[in-house]
Amino acid sequence: MNRDPDDPGSSPSNEDFIAVLKRQEAEIGRRRPPLIRPRKALFWGIFGPIVLLLFLFVVFLGVFAEDHFSVMEAAREWCTAATNGQNDVAYHKLSARLRRDVSEDEMVRQLNAARLSDCFPSSFWLGVNTGGSHATVTAVYIYNPTTEGQEAQFGGGTITLVRDGIGWDVDAVSSARMSMA
Repeated sequence: MNRDPDDPGSSPSNEDFIAVLKRQEAEIGRRRPPLIRPRKALFWGIFGPIVLLLFLFVVFLGVFAEDHFSVMEAAREWCTAATNGQNDVAYHKLSARLRRDVSEDEMVRQLNAARLSDCFPSSFWLGVNTGGSHATVTAVYIYNPTTEGQEAQFGGGTITLVRDGIGWDVDAVSSARMSMA
């Protein structure tokens, strides 16, 4: 016996309850469990920003760090040549302007007078300032002692580079003991 929906006094029968239960079971059987969508959202909610930051960092390195790497390498090459007695190599690492102003003999005299034993560019990010075709590298210079028994002396200075053609050349070197500009 079915209940009359218009009659407020009639009560539902067992058959009505069974029909409702069967409809609900059929609906539940057709639905997919909603567990896949929240897992994906949770995954991309956590790892999406990390992936985006890594991508932006790689782009940053590709665009901005390339100049830093090549500037540091050019400064390092000049320092190595200047302190290892490779005067001709060090001289050819100078810019065309500086080679016009300073002869190779003058460069060698300044290096010997300063008693330069080593130099190296300092911190990669903090010690490099690039802007267009010019760059400045903060350098650490190590000088041989002037008398026997003294320890080596350290000093700071700068190496200024200019973009000549496709690479970087040293355009000025300055420290407390030497200056080529």
